[in-house]
Amino acid sequence: MRKKYFAYGSCVNVESFKGTLKNAECEADFHICGVGRLNGYRLAFTRRSTNWDGCVLDVIDSADDYVLGVVYDIPEEAVSALDRREGAPHCYRREDGFKIELGFEQVDVFTYTVVDKALKEFKPSADYFNLVYRGMVHRFPAEYVNKYLIDHCNDLGMRNKRIPETNLYHDNGSTGSHFIKDNPEFYYLIKQMALFFGDDNNRVETVQPTSEMFRLLVKCTEIAARCELDFGHRIPRGLYNCLASEFQRISGVKTARLPVA
Repeated sequence: MRKKYFAYGSCVNVESFKGTLKNAECEADFHICGVGRLNGYRLAFTRRSTNWDGCVLDVIDSADDYVLGVVYDIPEEAVSALDRREGAPHCYRREDGFKIELGFEQVDVFTYTVVDKALKEFKPSADYFNLVYRGMVHRFPAEYVNKYLIDHCNDLGMRNKRIPETNLYHDNGSTGSHFIKDNPEFYYLIKQMALFFGDDNNRVETVQPTSEMFRLLVKCTEIAARCELDFGHRIPRGLYNCLASEFQRISGVKTARLPVA
């Protein structure tokens, strides 16, 4: 039996995660499903860890926020190794039945939450911060890492530099071409992709856009170039939705879904 694990803290670092699975002799038996989005929660440092000499991450209710996490498909025997890593059930509680967005799908996952949450947050150690940061920096959107990790830690007393966010070369207030005006939904999706990938080849190698995503992008672009990307028709609408869902799945960037009917 296999399970889906939503990792939002230190296990977003894939190399660290592999080390835990190695203890269960299944480090090669996992698959990254993508980046999931847990709505109505935010990251918080609610537990002091003696192992890390500082506070470690938790997720807490927060109606207007969201948490991104790496969704791993793992074998059953890996769960006990993760329990030991997280100190479950005494330090963290393993919780099943969390629903997250993975692309345009709703997926059931398990994750870990702190048992005894501190009333006040304190900063993490530099080692813990760096482990989480290295896992997030090339996989999650820069604005998410800046807001929910770097800025948050700086508010707690750290002094970390923000990630430079991508600016488009042409983003100068012009009204745009006929292509943009005729295909506003498709152009906005392309713009989201351009902002996410930027000039960062490490990001491309980390999230690994699929051949399906490339094929859909080429097909939609060719149809749009012929001024025939009419979302009033089912097939173009379906192509767009498949592309948008696939991009959201690998990046965690919230994309617009066109009505099916």
